[in-house]
Amino acid sequence: MWTSHPVTRALVRLSRGWAPRSLAVGAVATAVDICVLLACVRWLGFPNPLGAAVGVAVGSTVAFFGNRAFAFLDCEPEMAPQATRFVITTGVGMVVHASLVHLLADMFAVPVVLAKLISDLAVFGVGMLFLLRYVVFPRAEKPRIRRGLALQREVKDSAARAA
Repeated sequence: MWTSHPVTRALVRLSRGWAPRSLAVGAVATAVDICVLLACVRWLGFPNPLGAAVGVAVGSTVAFFGNRAFAFLDCEPEMAPQATRFVITTGVGMVVHASLVHLLADMFAVPVVLAKLISDLAVFGVGMLFLLRYVVFPRAEKPRIRRGLALQREVKDSAARAA
């Protein structure tokens, strides 16, 4: 049963925004990312930066399709430009992320999962969120009609046709 409690209304309003939806998709992508990272480092013997990069590649793919499907429904319809922008921004983020994981895990002996989470927050938590919204998935341009021209074309009486 629906309640009109102020907290409930505030949560519903908040969940309609792009940031909470994108963060929810990011949480799922991060879980996939961590699983891939651990599989690469523990089972396949990858070095920490390479495992982090592979995890980010898989997790970011999940994030791309999740954001495209669920978070940014009002974005431009063409997928190819979005995918290109996404690959470029994620590629740059991946290099910075892998470098930070290497610094924390290999040079400062921070456990690899903790180093990965710190790197995620630093690289993908804030900056990538805004890049996703405003660069990768910009709002679709709505055609703008100049009111003066639209009104002139709509006039169909005989006096207007004569003028």
